[in-house]
Amino acid sequence: MRVFILHERAASWLTNCQQYLFNQGIMFTLLLLFATSTNAASFNMLFGYTESAQSNIDAFPQWVAVVEEQNNEQSFRTDTWDQFQSVTRKLPRTEQLDAVNQLVNQNNYVGDPENYGLVDHWATPEQLQANGGDCEDFAISKLFALIQLGWSPESLRLVVVQDTQLNMPHAILAVAVEQNIWILDNQTTSVMSEAVIEHYAPIYSISGKQWWLHKPQDMTQGTPMAAVAHNTAQAPASK
Repeated sequence: MRVFILHERAASWLTNCQQYLFNQGIMFTLLLLFATSTNAASFNMLFGYTESAQSNIDAFPQWVAVVEEQNNEQSFRTDTWDQFQSVTRKLPRTEQLDAVNQLVNQNNYVGDPENYGLVDHWATPEQLQANGGDCEDFAISKLFALIQLGWSPESLRLVVVQDTQLNMPHAILAVAVEQNIWILDNQTTSVMSEAVIEHYAPIYSISGKQWWLHKPQDMTQGTPMAAVAHNTAQAPASK
């Protein structure tokens, strides 16, 4: 059963929104993306794991490249995206999540080796729409779509997790809304509370120029960067 019922006014646009590219180069988006604030939403205890903030964002060149490429691309704005955005902005926040999750999930899943001839490639929203993509590409597109709808980047996290059921890494988008954290996942049309998901163990999360290391409460030593890099390289293996 779906967690949210998509508003009927927004639903009519979903079938016409495959060309949903928005203007990725506008400075407003980057100003939001890189904004810092003392009132940032807390993702501590995401899936029951603690977090520790890190600052060396250059450890994730794929993320840095996506942000830079998004700023430099001269992508076009479509009427269908403008209409979708106009309607969706008027919806309650949780229904906005549902609309964006369904819209982006309409793209095709294609692995990076088949798509780009690479083990791992993090795609911009434009590349996902044109070529399809894998799990982190879906999460990245949802993150930037929500920023376009006015969401604060502080409430959004690209999260790489270990799927303990499939025994492989996976990428999702986590969104903090008041006292809850909602998960947008390309593997399901439902937006779900992280509190009811038991098979994801977070490894790290990213937003703007910062990243966070996640670890079990009883773990006293941080995860070496080599291990984080290994999980990053393997993340696209999951759908």
